[in-house]
Amino acid sequence: MIPHEVLQTILGAKLPCFVYDGAAVKQRVTLAASLLDRYFFPIKACPEPDIVRAALDAGCGLDLCSDGDIEIASAVGCPGQYWKFTSAHADDALLRRLCEAGALLDADSLDQALHWGTCGGTVCGLRITAKRPKALYGSKFGLPAQDIAAAALRLAFAGVHLEGLHLHDQHANLTPVEFAARLVENLAEVDGDFLRACRYVNIGGSWPMRHGNPASPEDLRNALGMLREFQGGMFAELPDKLRMLKGSLEAVPVTESDVPPELKRRFVGASGKLLLQIAPKVEIFERGPLEAFVRQVKSVVPNANGEPVMVYESMTIMRDAYRGAFVYAFVAIVVILLIAFRSVLYAAIGLVPLVVGLLFMVAGMWFCGINFNSANIIVMTFIETSTLAVKVTPISLKFSLYSADCSELRRKTTSGR
Repeated sequence: MIPHEVLQTILGAKLPCFVYDGAAVKQRVTLAASLLDRYFFPIKACPEPDIVRAALDAGCGLDLCSDGDIEIASAVGCPGQYWKFTSAHADDALLRRLCEAGALLDADSLDQALHWGTCGGTVCGLRITAKRPKALYGSKFGLPAQDIAAAALRLAFAGVHLEGLHLHDQHANLTPVEFAARLVENLAEVDGDFLRACRYVNIGGSWPMRHGNPASPEDLRNALGMLREFQGGMFAELPDKLRMLKGSLEAVPVTESDVPPELKRRFVGASGKLLLQIAPKVEIFERGPLEAFVRQVKSVVPNANGEPVMVYESMTIMRDAYRGAFVYAFVAIVVILLIAFRSVLYAAIGLVPLVVGLLFMVAGMWFCGINFNSANIIVMTFIETSTLAVKVTPISLKFSLYSADCSELRRKTTSGR
């Protein structure tokens, strides 16, 4: 109870004041502790010793951020293992005092965590910077979430184990769902392997109050359930990985009987010889590297077989076949022209369109950087024969008509004499 004379003094001075009810504080602390795995009452919110004792009676720890908070925690008889300290300002003397008391430190920076190790600390948490901070001081405290894994490795080399994270931001004008979504958004930036190994994540900041209306405990419980589902997803694969790791530690020598039959049939022949697979050190999609690879292998094992050998041999057969077809078709066309024109000169003239067309085609391919391959060499013979079919037939027809007209004219001229 507040003494009557104190109330009269306040009313007479007309000063604003806050009235704290220990029973109400204890009830609120109990409610907060029921929603979380562990709750730390912030002394800076109300440094009155009686109120701090009421919070301790509800079974919570104390959140400290200064030397004064440490003095109050000591004065109310709170053991050091129930302290959690977070502050950007902590000298070595203060860190040693916290270490000796057995307090939990959530370091505000990597440098502070390293100093904690020099002062005797072996484990600590580390504050991460909110991705889109709402607090007035912005993002000047903590480390970016994506740098936490590297910081944990550096601390491990210094003899300090990073076991938790501290995320502090302003949640006053958020709904519980928005509050939980922002926390998940920030934690998603942390390396997954490190987050799965984390022992705790401390959440700092005010109670979610959209437009000044405190969220109901049930809404907040549902929102925190989203966080636990996120945490459960992160840990879902952990048991399987631990079992796999345990199995690898109990490894035994592999014998022939352990090899699956399908694999054995693939690599062991009927004669008992083993299949040896050789991979090229360069890409063999082009004919040049493929030919060099096949020749190198066959220089060691002449009867070597496999996909590269089959591809190389099929390409060689196709190239030689179409090259021969081109030559045979050209010779056949020359013979046909000689028979049709009965003249070497006219046959040579008939070949001019074909030769010029082929020269233009080859020049165009060279200009465009196109090489002969298994696909375009196929059409060479068709181009050759179709060109002659178009060019030679009209010329032969005209030559025949011209010869016929000349013969008729010679006959009439002779009879006219």
